[in-house]
Amino acid sequence: MALKVYQIGLGRFGRYGFEKFLGMEENLESADVVLEGICEEDREKLADAVKLASNNDSEVKGFTEIQTMYEHASKEEDKVLIYDAGPSELHAENITRSLNNGFYHIAEKPPSLTKDGFLNQKSLSDKRDVFWKVDFIERENPVVMKAKELLKDEIVEEIKIFRESSIGLEKMFNPVDRSGVKGGDVLDKMFHEIYLLDFLEVLEEEYNPKIKKVNSTYLMPKEKGSDSLMNIYGGKSKEIDNRTATGQTQAVLKNNSIDIELNSSWMGLSDKAKTIVKSFEGMSGKSIHRSEPVKIDDKHTIINEEARFFIIDGSTSLIGDMLNKKLYNLDTGEEIKVSNLYSDQLYRVLEKAVLDASESSNISTSKKTLEFSELIFNIRQKGLESCNDYYKELEKSRKHVESFVYSEEAEIQKK
Repeated sequence: MALKVYQIGLGRFGRYGFEKFLGMEENLESADVVLEGICEEDREKLADAVKLASNNDSEVKGFTEIQTMYEHASKEEDKVLIYDAGPSELHAENITRSLNNGFYHIAEKPPSLTKDGFLNQKSLSDKRDVFWKVDFIERENPVVMKAKELLKDEIVEEIKIFRESSIGLEKMFNPVDRSGVKGGDVLDKMFHEIYLLDFLEVLEEEYNPKIKKVNSTYLMPKEKGSDSLMNIYGGKSKEIDNRTATGQTQAVLKNNSIDIELNSSWMGLSDKAKTIVKSFEGMSGKSIHRSEPVKIDDKHTIINEEARFFIIDGSTSLIGDMLNKKLYNLDTGEEIKVSNLYSDQLYRVLEKAVLDASESSNISTSKKTLEFSELIFNIRQKGLESCNDYYKELEKSRKHVESFVYSEEAEIQKK
């Protein structure tokens, strides 16, 4: 029986995934996979994709409405896999559609922008003989895979993970260009850190994290100088509630014998991340972050910075630079060779989903994956609870934004 793949969205990852599925049709010997349909509201992108498929001897049906695509897919006699690379705010609805239709489903993160939406998916999955999962692409990162090899038979006392950037500031100043970026720092950044499960597994540490402390240092202003905060959908929030977008968050956890720290940011590097970056770069001479001025309009320039790294401390000490795809001995600064597999990460994620859907009709999303997802939603909620005074938080966050933005007028006045 063939596996029919229907895809939603042709954004950056979506276009790449579409090309990978076309390759699987011809080259994947372990499964009979057929890329059957693609849904994209941008008719030009859709036409280009259908033409690309035709040029590769594949007839792909194009849809501009998701519901129409699902209605067509529901008539299939073969198994159906939905690859959801569409807008984040629609993931929960699409996963629910797939579960109700008995389709397998893989989505880009996050599975939902709300905890209620996620819990509904979790409940439905318990009643269906199909699976859904989120595209946790960093689990296939060669830096993570090499670190797992080195952790065998080692003792780890502490794991710290940082995924921080200025993407929220970019969204503030270029909301149209960054319209697809939603959720705030926790839902957009911290969800990636599920490779923590892989580290705990290789260390034979039972997954049992307890939240000790969560602090959201900043919330996202809607605009520079705005009197409103941003909500998870990109609109305005006039109070701190479960729709407010967090800007920078730290979660301190305890998993049995291991201390864990998760850090995420939409508002540039945290002070803690900057200290670690500066210390390691001073010791090793190796850069593990990016920082550059970017013009946002004729008068203003924003400091755009990013760092994605993990630190593992114990009988072996490692620092994994996910941004530059490098792994180092934390004590010496010596680089550790990793496999050159980065460009194939998404392919391996999609291939595993195809093989899972092809080989079994009675599998569900991993229990630990669900538990980790729920943990992230709980961290976000506790982060919001750490912010009590709306106007105090708004003013603090606005001042932080101003520290990243330079205007020509201000520079002239200084001179």
